[in-house]
Amino acid sequence: MYFMSNILCSIIIPFYNVPTELVDKCLTSIFSQDWGDNSYEVIFVNDGSPSPIAHSTQSLLDSFDHSTYIKQENKGLSTARNAGLAAASGEYIFFLDSDDFWFSNSIGQLLPCLKESKYDIIKFSSLHIYDSNIHAPHYSPTALAFESGCEYMSTHNIIKGACTYCYRRSFLNTQGIAMPEGIIHEDEYFLTQVFFEAKDVLISNIPLYAYIKREGSITSRTTRQQWLRSFHDFFATLKFTASLKSSSQITDIQTNAINSRMSFLICDYVYNVLNSTSSHTDKRNALSQLNEIGYYPLPKLGSNLKYNLLRAFSHNYHSMLVWAKTIRFILKLKSRNQNY
Repeated sequence: MYFMSNILCSIIIPFYNVPTELVDKCLTSIFSQDWGDNSYEVIFVNDGSPSPIAHSTQSLLDSFDHSTYIKQENKGLSTARNAGLAAASGEYIFFLDSDDFWFSNSIGQLLPCLKESKYDIIKFSSLHIYDSNIHAPHYSPTALAFESGCEYMSTHNIIKGACTYCYRRSFLNTQGIAMPEGIIHEDEYFLTQVFFEAKDVLISNIPLYAYIKREGSITSRTTRQQWLRSFHDFFATLKFTASLKSSSQITDIQTNAINSRMSFLICDYVYNVLNSTSSHTDKRNALSQLNEIGYYPLPKLGSNLKYNLLRAFSHNYHSMLVWAKTIRFILKLKSRNQNY
């Protein structure tokens, strides 16, 4: 543990049973960035991993003066991230999973945006890759500013993954926002909350984050009990998002933002349910939950083409299956052209 003021970035890295070579690559990708003279810290949270961190990983942490190591009982990803948030002192918060990494020579391009210190949320680009030696692609830099997260949500989907954004720490603290604990779709819930409350938002295409696709990760588990847990927790996010409209002081732009967000979340929920390996009974039960929050029959919720197509197919269960298979086919075609 150390004390240092004027830290620009806090990078929070939860760790649980990740191969050493991936963890070390993750840390090295931070330390080798073009930080210039800007101060940053790394907060490494061991979430009760049954496999201890390797000597090489500990050496990397020890070699960096501004690192904090936290060890706790296994309580899940959200709790580990919140432990990191509680220890953070940087102006901006980054989340980085220990089996992913940052592309080299990327943070320097983001630094001018960070040093403006005005944005509650800054988005950067990410890629899903299968080869950890892939480098970031060439690109023409673009950045769009929005006066609020609701302005952005009204017309855009929030790309899931809390690691795809960084957050002004004072904004999170003022709004009392932390990762929801006890659910596995914490990112969707968290991002809905931060965008609903955020003021200034910057959306850039700077390629920073590399998601490594690997077997055995949390997102690759598909047993029946895990699917049922996934349905339950995803529905909690839907329920929370729908509840945001209950305020008597809600504005038109906030209403539009929630409607747009719900249209994307419902599409994801229905798609994940129908493409799961669960029984048709489990799937029907999961879909019937939409009745509980007044979203079935599916209401009109803006101009989301995929959602409006789902509405057209939503008159019965079998037609919704056709919609899900069509979307899956389209996504497979896109992935063939985009995966590295």
